[in-house]
Amino acid sequence: MIIHIWSAYQPDDIDTQRRHLLAQSTWAKQPWTDRPIRNKEFWRLWRENGKTVPYIRDLFDAGCKDQNESTIICFTNADIIVRSDATFQIVAAMQETDAAYSYRFDFHHQLDKVPSDSAFTKGIMYPGSDLFVFRVYWWKKHRNAMPDMLIAHEGYDPVLRTLIDESCKGTAPNEIVGICAHEKHGGPKHWENPANRYRLKGQQLNLTLAKRFFRQHGVNPLEHGIP
Repeated sequence: MIIHIWSAYQPDDIDTQRRHLLAQSTWAKQPWTDRPIRNKEFWRLWRENGKTVPYIRDLFDAGCKDQNESTIICFTNADIIVRSDATFQIVAAMQETDAAYSYRFDFHHQLDKVPSDSAFTKGIMYPGSDLFVFRVYWWKKHRNAMPDMLIAHEGYDPVLRTLIDESCKGTAPNEIVGICAHEKHGGPKHWENPANRYRLKGQQLNLTLAKRFFRQHGVNPLEHGIP
């Protein structure tokens, strides 16, 4: 059984709504169970720059709550497009490991329709991961090793990939290749905006925690673009 989770919120601009609807049209075709997790379910939230986001540990905890230990949890961001055979590839990968991830293909133009599976590779491979899968028992065992980081900010994904690869050494690298895509976007509130990257308190939190984690694990943060 696969439970698909994401941080569910109502975007306040039409273009973001469009991207979300396009992505979520691909989820409806997957033989998984969608489990939107809304802000009202969290006991704490990060509020800054006109945005409200959860902590990654709280999000995963909510997704795992009351689930069987062997259930597979799939986390994506709210605007991630998945291939038609994504669930099949996830199930196949999870026969060999307890956790895995997928890098995304970025399209740098507006997507008016979902790309065909064969067209995913026409996007540009992005160094970040917006899809993670793990069994409930894996998360319960390793959650405390995951720093208390925020989603929708920099750094949590390479930390989570490192945690997966270190905890599943016999199967690393634990990558599911080419099952997710994304329409590139930005804007004045986005963390990738140069004005925000080192100014926002949420960014500072994530980058500090990421650097500490990598140094404790013998990894140079610069390998993940974190100065």
